[in-house]
Amino acid sequence: MNDQFWYIIVSIFGLLIVGILRLFFMEPLVRALGSFKSSYQSHRDFKGGTIVYSQFNILASLLYFISLGFMLYKFNDYFDIVRLWNNFTTFIIIVAGLILFVYLKILLYLFFGFLIDGYQVTKEFVYNWVTINHISGIVFLPIAISLAFVDIKLLPAFIWTGIIFLIFFNVYRLVRGIKIISQENFPVYYILLYLCALEFLPIATLWHVLGK
Repeated sequence: MNDQFWYIIVSIFGLLIVGILRLFFMEPLVRALGSFKSSYQSHRDFKGGTIVYSQFNILASLLYFISLGFMLYKFNDYFDIVRLWNNFTTFIIIVAGLILFVYLKILLYLFFGFLIDGYQVTKEFVYNWVTINHISGIVFLPIAISLAFVDIKLLPAFIWTGIIFLIFFNVYRLVRGIKIISQENFPVYYILLYLCALEFLPIATLWHVLGK
């Protein structure tokens, strides 16, 4: 499949999801933005049970996977990290890998929370993580589209813009998670265990695999 063709298809599909969210799911979108900006708002929404918008969650999560997958594909293309069968197949594998990684990690979070008798806190953390993903998906989309169509001279600037935003959202999620855990007066070694087992270890493993 011609690269420009599937770039256009993926971009249109992503923009279509954004349009649907904007037209039909404005209330949950505003709530998600409020939860993203304010940990107090996020805690209130979680405790109040005002977070169940299944169609919104499905669409926003799909946008996140497509946007981040598209952006990571362009990172991979730019830095020439790995080469698979063809470009579109590489993109599909990246998206599928993201979906598997995210939901497997959610299960690990919940299992970890169950082990330390902090299941409700873990659920709140997962809610925050998913909310941050929803907002980051909207931010990543224009960056990914720009990476696909921008002049090659401007490509490095957009590559590093994407990397900076990717780092920002991950650090923001990490800080929010530590804040949620620390507010529940968990022992410090639980926080360290959480950081090592569920945050740093997966990143170190991925870095090691890519290094090979």
